[in-house]
Amino acid sequence: MKRRHRPPNVHPAIWLVSGLKETANGCLEWQRGRTSAGYGQMTWVSGEGTRYTHRLAWEMAKGPIPPGQCVLHSCDNPPCCTPEHLFLGSKAENTADMVEKGRLRVDAAHDAWRSRAACKHGHIYTEATTKWTPGGARVCLVCRRQYDRRRRPPKKVPMPAGAENYG
Repeated sequence: MKRRHRPPNVHPAIWLVSGLKETANGCLEWQRGRTSAGYGQMTWVSGEGTRYTHRLAWEMAKGPIPPGQCVLHSCDNPPCCTPEHLFLGSKAENTADMVEKGRLRVDAAHDAWRSRAACKHGHIYTEATTKWTPGGARVCLVCRRQYDRRRRPPKKVPMPAGAENYG
């Protein structure tokens, strides 16, 4: 399927509205490009990458989104762009909303993965061999060092004195 980009001569608001379809539950769903999680996305301004359509719908209907705020769906329908179904919340409120609606993976399989004693290559997780990223992911430092060594360019060996004459 050919990917559709907004033509430069079409105003973004018209492009956004033309990509919506009303559903039986009253949602205006984005019908074009979507993320793997189902959220609508489109190129807003050429060169600025893609934007989530529900965030654009909020901005067009209610104004700018304050820094650090998320746009949440009361209808729990990711492609929905209906301004009445959208509300602002912090990242913590967004996470709590996801847990409440059953969209955040906090099941036993996830807990088992988080409690593993070793990485996929068998290195035991200890304080000395483990790093936690700001996002909460665990990194095996033994694997990381091996990866870095493989990517590091080989050391240059100095040419012996007088070798420049051979050649």
